[in-house]
Amino acid sequence: MQAGFEVYNDGNALVIDGTYRNMSFRLKGTAVTTTVVDQFSTVTVSLSGLSGYPCVAVKSSSGAWAAVRSYASGACLVDIVALGGVGTSVDYYIFDLPQPIAGDNAGLQVFNAAGDMVFSSSHRYVRIVGSITASAGPSLPSNSITLAAGKTYAVMQNNPMAYAKIVNQSPVPGEQDWYLYSMRGCFKVASNVITAVASEFAAVHYGVTVPPPYSVAATGFVVDVTGY
Repeated sequence: MQAGFEVYNDGNALVIDGTYRNMSFRLKGTAVTTTVVDQFSTVTVSLSGLSGYPCVAVKSSSGAWAAVRSYASGACLVDIVALGGVGTSVDYYIFDLPQPIAGDNAGLQVFNAAGDMVFSSSHRYVRIVGSITASAGPSLPSNSITLAAGKTYAVMQNNPMAYAKIVNQSPVPGEQDWYLYSMRGCFKVASNVITAVASEFAAVHYGVTVPPPYSVAATGFVVDVTGY
């Protein structure tokens, strides 16, 4: 960039750029799952008053992930899925585009050429401190990362972690009776340890037709939400 405003941290990483907008902390809450889906359970959270399409980080001791189902005009629906039965608790943290705060007359503010706020020292921002990539199969994942103690962490999962477990369950030798067990994975947060977990999400009977295989890994971006 030949002109503008840039800030680098001690690790020489660009943290503020007058061209790009940083995602800032908007709100947090706790959702309790209401609908069972095999070995998981789900809940949908309705949010409003957002300044843009949000990012969602979640924290659960059993494992969870979140996805924005829809967004329009500052409102969105967020689907949260947790490993466990109905009543599983999941903390969520919402980040969206920074906006000027009414009555905020002090601190550093940066705007781009279009007049959109890029950065304000009054906001708190996404602080990614690590990542972990895992698959939901063929065996349950067990990889984990350990981060600095004494902090609060949540995870943003970039896409579904999924695996097709295909089993011929015919009791008759030489015959076929196929089942597809859809495995799903997510990340659990136990203090400062982030671990990939997976379990059965659905089972479908295919009969004599062999089910289609699939396997999709996912990455969890770990966010430091201490004090948020």
